[in-house]
Amino acid sequence: ADLKEMVATHGGPAGDVFLHIARLFDRTSYRGRIQVDPGQVRALQDLNRRYPVALLPSHRSYIDPVVLASVLQRAGLPPTYKLGGINVAFWPMGPMGRRAGLIFIRRSFRDDPVYKLALREYVGWLAEHRQ
Repeated sequence: ADLKEMVATHGGPAGDVFLHIARLFDRTSYRGRIQVDPGQVRALQDLNRRYPVALLPSHRSYIDPVVLASVLQRAGLPPTYKLGGINVAFWPMGPMGRRAGLIFIRRSFRDDPVYKLALREYVGWLAEHRQ
């Protein structure tokens, strides 16, 4: 049950809507404010070819990972999985987010060893399968 609560995927109409929204934010709210270093993008592409990659975006806003998804897509990098609080898993964000790679996790699971194990194994599986 814990694993089922957090499993995410990519694709389908809901995932496409998420990426469309990401591109809209990229074009409007952040226009001219996103600075991308082409050399660093090439380095990231090279790393991604050889290793599983984990990105740690700022948590300054809920928009940062959305815009990052658009920037990575433009660079030809595969879609990423993102961690998000289960408190925002309500409809329509929950179903749409899960299909756009959003892994909803509980804010606190310190005293739940089964949940910790499920999360650790799931993230490990994603890394092992270069997701």
